[in-house]
Amino acid sequence: MQVEILPGVGNAAHADPALRDAPLCPENFLNGGSQTRVGRGMGKNGAGRSIEGGKGHIPIKRDDCTMIHLLDLLVHPERFFSTLEGKEPDLKIPAAIALAGAVVAAVAGYAQSSLFADMFAEMGAGAGMGAFMGIMGAAGAFLGFLIIWWLVMAGVFHVISMAFKGTGKFTRTLESTGYGLLPTVIGSIISTLILFSYLPRIAVPVVRDLQDPVAIQKAMQELMLDPAMKEFTQVSIAISILFLIWSANIWIFGVRQARGITLKHACITVIIPVAVYILYMVYMLVSGIPLPGGA
Repeated sequence: MQVEILPGVGNAAHADPALRDAPLCPENFLNGGSQTRVGRGMGKNGAGRSIEGGKGHIPIKRDDCTMIHLLDLLVHPERFFSTLEGKEPDLKIPAAIALAGAVVAAVAGYAQSSLFADMFAEMGAGAGMGAFMGIMGAAGAFLGFLIIWWLVMAGVFHVISMAFKGTGKFTRTLESTGYGLLPTVIGSIISTLILFSYLPRIAVPVVRDLQDPVAIQKAMQELMLDPAMKEFTQVSIAISILFLIWSANIWIFGVRQARGITLKHACITVIIPVAVYILYMVYMLVSGIPLPGGA
């Protein structure tokens, strides 16, 4: 590996704005533990990324470096994805982000399903049914997040970008889509925390006869139309849309880098499915059709 060692970090950083703004990472410790900066336009390492080294800097731990990269992903997605050029797709961090979102969705799904346990609490068999619905709700939310928000969304991006002669591998699209889920996961955490503040305020109707489907349907409608439940649904959908737009901004730069297409074509690729989903949520909200927990 050939690495160019410069006498000072500051001067070179001023000379190359891309290097100046790049995050500092200890990917290579030179001259007995000096700090390195990963950038573009300097001496290249084996991964096709540039290295600048200098004495007198405090090394940053790898965990801290990962956090810097994730913050860069949220604020400067174009710069973040440019550091992935020339490297093989790595799904570890995207998978961790998707799994975190799935766990949050499972917690929210179980919490909402607990309302049904209260609905059937006065019946012996009903209590067991409520617990079963809670487990099924959590499992469905967990798998739903992984499948719909990661695998299906990546597949949609990949297919649409084919119209623009995209050339990257699907694993690269999957990687970029996983990274772009980070704001969506943050929004899900906020919505779930808000859900727990609303749960005690929701009036749950009681079902006394499991053999009466009309009574069960009526109780379900009353639950979804409860004022606190409706208010939470509105708040949750608003949060979902806001953080989904943030994710879409990241996906645009990720798809552009993953598929080798122009920024305009990447915008079209991402905006189509995201806009369809947002319109769906707005329609459900305006039409008054119950959406338990929003997106």
